[in-house]
Order: sequence, then structure tokens, then C-alpha cells
Amino acid sequence: MMSLTAKLRAFRDLMKGVTANFYHYYRPHRKGMHNADHWLVWSEISEDDSPYLDNQKTEQVLTGTLDFYTMTEYDARIDTIQEKLQMAPVTRWELVSAGKEEETGLIHYSWSWRM
Repeated sequence: MMSLTAKLRAFRDLMKGVTANFYHYYRPHRKGMHNADHWLVWSEISEDDSPYLDNQKTEQVLTGTLDFYTMTEYDARIDTIQEKLQMAPVTRWELVSAGKEEETGLIHYSWSWRM
């Protein structure tokens, strides 16, 4: 069984190449970062239905979210994110929402994932 930290690192590594503006849990507010025109934030949320055999967990299944914020309409990174989600070790994913945020003007895409 793959360890929890190994799964988290695998997801992080899978998404790393989409953008340099890539964060776990939240986007830190450091000087100069407020000018970024896009960023990607991910987090694990909980354990899903994990399989058991002989009263022992055989695999720990995690769920999480992935949020992409962009100023660019039809941003090509959206397709890159979905292509990466299609790759192992992610076993299920879906686009949960997409829309423009009134307050910031950013286009916000949100996915759920399972691995």
C-alpha cells in the first residue's frame, strides 16, 4: 500500500509542471505575488471508500480539490490540467465548477479528484 505522504507527493509531482504558481492548501500572499495572472492551488480533503481485505485496508483512497485561477479566457493550462488528471495515479476526477468571479475578475475552475 502506498503511504499517505507518497500519494500526496505523487499528486504534487503530477501537477508541478502546469505553472510555477502552484500551491498546496492556499496561495501565500508574498510581495509581488498579487500581480500573478494565474495560479493553481490543490489540497487533499478526506479519505474515500478504501478497499479492505481480511479486515485490513489494502489501499488508502484520497479525495481532494484542484482550483485554477486565471485572467486568460480559454487558458491552455486548463487542457494541460485535465490531461494530467487523466494520468495515473488519479483514478477519478471531474470539473465541478467554472465561472468568473465578480469581485476579482478572475476565471475560476475547480476540479475534484480521487486517487
